[in-house]
Amino acid sequence: MFKISLRSVVIKASKYIFILFFSLLFFKNAGASVYSEASLGLPTEFPENITTKSIGDIVTAWGNNSWGQLNVPDRALITPYKISSGSGHSCVLDKSGVRCWGNNDYGQTNVPPLTKPIMVITGQLHTCAIDNIGDSNVLKCWGYDRDGEINVPPLSNPKMVFAGGQHTCAIDENGLKCWGLNNQGQINVPPLTNPKMGSGGIFHTCAIDNTGETNVVKCWGDNEYGQTNVPPLVNPQMVSAGGLHTCAIDNESGQNIVKCWGDNDYGQIDVPSLTNPKIVSAGNFHTCAMDDNGLKCWGLNTNGQTNVPPLINPIEFSAGNYSTCAIDNESGQNIVKCWGDIAQAPTFKNPSMISAGYMHTCALNDTGIVCWGDVSRGQTSVPTLTKPIQVSAGGYFTCAVDNEGGKNVVKCWGANEYGQTDVPPLTAPNMVSAGLLHTCAIDANGGQNIAKCWGFNDDGQTNVPPLTKPIIISAGTSHTCAIDNEGGQNIVKCWGNNSFGETIVPPLTNPIEVTAGGYFTCAIDNEGGQNIVKCWGDNRWGMTNVPPLTNPKIVSAGSQHACAVDDNGVKCWGDDSRHQTNVPALTKPSMVSAGGLHTVSISND
Repeated sequence: MFKISLRSVVIKASKYIFILFFSLLFFKNAGASVYSEASLGLPTEFPENITTKSIGDIVTAWGNNSWGQLNVPDRALITPYKISSGSGHSCVLDKSGVRCWGNNDYGQTNVPPLTKPIMVITGQLHTCAIDNIGDSNVLKCWGYDRDGEINVPPLSNPKMVFAGGQHTCAIDENGLKCWGLNNQGQINVPPLTNPKMGSGGIFHTCAIDNTGETNVVKCWGDNEYGQTNVPPLVNPQMVSAGGLHTCAIDNESGQNIVKCWGDNDYGQIDVPSLTNPKIVSAGNFHTCAMDDNGLKCWGLNTNGQTNVPPLINPIEFSAGNYSTCAIDNESGQNIVKCWGDIAQAPTFKNPSMISAGYMHTCALNDTGIVCWGDVSRGQTSVPTLTKPIQVSAGGYFTCAVDNEGGKNVVKCWGANEYGQTDVPPLTAPNMVSAGLLHTCAIDANGGQNIAKCWGFNDDGQTNVPPLTKPIIISAGTSHTCAIDNEGGQNIVKCWGNNSFGETIVPPLTNPIEVTAGGYFTCAIDNEGGQNIVKCWGDNRWGMTNVPPLTNPKIVSAGSQHACAVDDNGVKCWGDDSRHQTNVPALTKPSMVSAGGLHTVSISND
């Protein structure tokens, strides 16, 4: 139901379009939609896989992670010490070799056999590593190859590799060589005396050349925004080419200084105060540097890519397209941490509830609520809560039931263009459900349960029909369903959009759970003491084709897929374009939540 839409980045020239195109190149159109998501102000398509862990109970998620490059693989890393972030994937070098994760549409995360890798670098859609075999180094590249960027030319013992948009460069015993896309002259290496290091931008390339007495930065390729116009530098130690800008660390009289030049639409070259910076990394539209006080980032922050999380002792980092990753040393242990876009699950002990929204996720434990993922509308910025007892992640907003001094209160935060976070007066709410653009709650008013809905109502999804005693309510994309207890008998009632029959409830004996998804609905029905999952409505991706389940306890309907927890674990079905139904290994899963194009689960390892 989703279509591709470019990010809310002001595109002022064709170069921006090309950069954003690469960020979206690996997307796949998932089919026609009933609504125009663009008309609702929604982004419309995402990529790849997530697996994240914490101590104790484990939060595990898979499927779309908006960009996927943030999702540190679940297999433990053994002392990682080098990291590189590309357009939609990331790679790390640890003692066991090279690990890559994220978007893999072109095989860029399929690491080939390597003997003793000593360096790894990510381009937009390809990856390269220097492998030490015997007495010499060999360069291997894999992934996207439309312009020959992974076709490595003859090299003599390469010692450094760096990748740009669709081009690659390496420094070997004979100097610097570049290959791949050359639409802006980015692989036309100028005369260099003794190149020491280099960096590839989207359409430009830079290198530090040692001329005998001093280091000199030279840049070539696209210069539309002055990104190759190197300012005066005294003794440059490092250079990093970003999307349309470049940064370098210059040593002036023994003092390191970061200098940046080129495009500055988002303040990416406005260097903040730094104390003895050691490393600088230029991303697409943001920049990061590590100094004596830690890591600082600046520039475009639409996805939180400059919001550096708490780090103990960062030793390495990489600024990607709309994300940043770092290696942090905590008590002698190197840990990979990433942020921006849809960030990986934070360390979160003993979660009791998990909820997957459109592009973000929230979890609840006995200490409170934590949310992560898309930060664009404030949906992950949890307000002050006293004692939250439930959380529900919706489109671009989140709601929770909070107990304040013995009184339950619903609080919502994030996007509010349709009033979905404007909570009406409630007496004693005990359940809340956040849909795509509307919200519903069950309010125990004078001991009598009442269902109330608010927000977007073009299809009547907030027009609650007469209900006797609603005990469960679920807000979907444009419809709502509830289980109503009438004289001791549970009945499912649905209202709102019915384009695919999602509100036409089939015969049910004793429904105990209902969940409203994109344009379909699922319920758990107890027939003669046996739980059965039944789904109805839209079946374009097989969402209503329920697989065999043994005593299902939980069911969750996402946008285009559904999942259930039964006696054998978690099973998912429907759209798998982002692997959201490809369930990873889980130990004793207790809860599952299907989101936009991703899935999250709580398991106990």
